[in-house]
Amino acid sequence: MSLIKRALVITIALLVLIPLLIALEAHIEMRSLADPLPTDEALVAFGTNIGPAGPTGIFWVESGRQARSTGGTSITGSFVLEWPDGRLFAIDTGMTVAAMTEFNTTMETVMGGGKGESFGSLGQQIGARAKDVAGVGFTHLHIDHTEGSAELCDARGGETLAVIQTPAQYSRVNYMTTDGRDAIDGAGCLTFESLERQGGLLPVPGFPGLAAFSANGHTPGSTVWVAQVAGRLLILAGDITNVHENLLNDVPKGAVYSYLIVPESTARLGVLRRRLARLHGRDGVDVLVSHDPAGAAEAGVLAWPNGGR
Repeated sequence: MSLIKRALVITIALLVLIPLLIALEAHIEMRSLADPLPTDEALVAFGTNIGPAGPTGIFWVESGRQARSTGGTSITGSFVLEWPDGRLFAIDTGMTVAAMTEFNTTMETVMGGGKGESFGSLGQQIGARAKDVAGVGFTHLHIDHTEGSAELCDARGGETLAVIQTPAQYSRVNYMTTDGRDAIDGAGCLTFESLERQGGLLPVPGFPGLAAFSANGHTPGSTVWVAQVAGRLLILAGDITNVHENLLNDVPKGAVYSYLIVPESTARLGVLRRRLARLHGRDGVDVLVSHDPAGAAEAGVLAWPNGGR
């Protein structure tokens, strides 16, 4: 074999091997993470003594939607909780119109989805009420959940706003979440604040009726948010599954997604699906996933009053 051919073979091998090694490292890390989960009893009991101080409403702000190749609709956006004094807490910031359009095109090409629609990020859609946002949280740091952060800062006139994180989300990133973390870093007004301890259910200071716990499984810092809203316990599960029915029926994501597209711990996700499906079956408890409107509609979550749709 000539020197040129040998160099070409080595180059191609390195181009294949290096991404595989990076993905393998991420898979090994994901399988090593199993932060302690709160008990069912702790979750069900949470907020029972909050009374009128807790959130009075929850809204969905939709950045975009797209028909799935397997049926149903995939959505992207943010949940917004409102307290009696008018303060808001946003969970995820959605995507800008341009980014959502690009994301939908990629999903159409790679995953065979339908032609997508784009409606605007959280900041664009809530407009002047962005100044009422008193805290932000993220289910995880993938770019489709954080890309709208800069527009939220713009809508607030650059006024500083705290991002509340579990210690796991605060300290752990991998190659799939660095872009999402960079979007928060570069937003211009967001600062990071970690909850004080790791493991179990972590109430959010200053926001009665709101708590979080470290989930792992999907990303190193995946976080589940728990809110007691008008007598109902809402569990915002992020991307533990992408389809509401799959959570209830313990159906895993496809192997291509979990092993090649996003490095996930399938075992941990199975534990979380079964735990949350069991809780969803209890009276007064609803589990919502980020990318499926079915669960939100079932729980009576309303669209933002001045949404972009």
